[in-house]
Amino acid sequence: MRSATPHLLCVLLTPLALLIPLALLSPFASGQSASAVQGSSPADNDALRKLIEQIASADEDDREDAEEELIRRLSGPLVAAVGNLEARPIEQQARVVRALERYQSVLRLELARVSLREPDRKLLDEFTRSQRALVEQLFSDAPALRLAAVRRIPLKPDSGAGVLLALKVNDADGDVAEAALDSALRLRDEVVARSLVHYVRSATQAIAGGYYGPQDSDTAAVVARFVRMSIEVIGAARYREGVPDVVAAVRVLARTPFAAPGFFELPPIAAALAELGDRRAAPVLMELLDQTGSSRVVSLGPGRLATVTVGDEMLLALLRLYERPPADFGFQANDAGALAFPDEDTRVEGHRRFRLWHRENAPATPESQPAQERK
Repeated sequence: MRSATPHLLCVLLTPLALLIPLALLSPFASGQSASAVQGSSPADNDALRKLIEQIASADEDDREDAEEELIRRLSGPLVAAVGNLEARPIEQQARVVRALERYQSVLRLELARVSLREPDRKLLDEFTRSQRALVEQLFSDAPALRLAAVRRIPLKPDSGAGVLLALKVNDADGDVAEAALDSALRLRDEVVARSLVHYVRSATQAIAGGYYGPQDSDTAAVVARFVRMSIEVIGAARYREGVPDVVAAVRVLARTPFAAPGFFELPPIAAALAELGDRRAAPVLMELLDQTGSSRVVSLGPGRLATVTVGDEMLLALLRLYERPPADFGFQANDAGALAFPDEDTRVEGHRRFRLWHRENAPATPESQPAQERK
């Protein structure tokens, strides 16, 4: 799967490649001050900053002029230094081209790095010192090289691996992003979960803010899919600090056209919220109890097929959060432990009974303390 992805820095290099605008726009976006460019005068640095600000915030005509000037200022000295490359012997051409390719990779890496806060920046630096070639390949211009590099990231907990995987979720190439999420789910440590919370927040803001117009609906759907997969990682890592952002994302995306199979599917979201074990997620699950779509079919015995609705999945997640036995509300289990209501009447009564229990027993304000830790 591949996706066309917009990014405000693509005028410099492609693919810096972020699905989410402003997520890694510049040092200014993260509250960091840009360091002076080595070999440049303060006046040159100030001029570059001014051009970046014009590109980011000026009207269209001024933006276009600023883009052209920025490209001229950055590329002119390099082109002049390289000169007529074809006049050199072929082996010298290859060396210069390799250096230029590395320059592009390192520029993307440094732009990503400057957006990070501590301790993630320190973790990335430590990882880069020991895996420099791999890290540069992760920011290569070639999607196939980036994909191969993502698959080679050693999944060491509490390391820069989690930071890099989260950065690659915002890759221009959908295959690279999905591979990064697959690896993140296997890693499922606090570092990758913490980094993915930022992705969930940025993606939700982009969709809710109308960044993706009707012509970008396919891209928005892919973003919603990656948000769902990110939430699954956050749930698997039991990173409860991310609950507020996850809940906000669910509230926005659950009522959009993207809440469909293959994209922002609600049953895996419910399972992730249950895995988090934090009752602050209960209100949004309650809001989705009325979902009637089919989630899966469970065999409760010979000739007894039962449909589990999306609303049933929400109820099962709530029962896990409140540590209530599903059988008390009419669910039946098969030999494999899969749960379902045996018929529609039992479903209606089970939902009614839970709503009554919740009204009588659950606090009006969700508990900030998590549910009891499960083994």
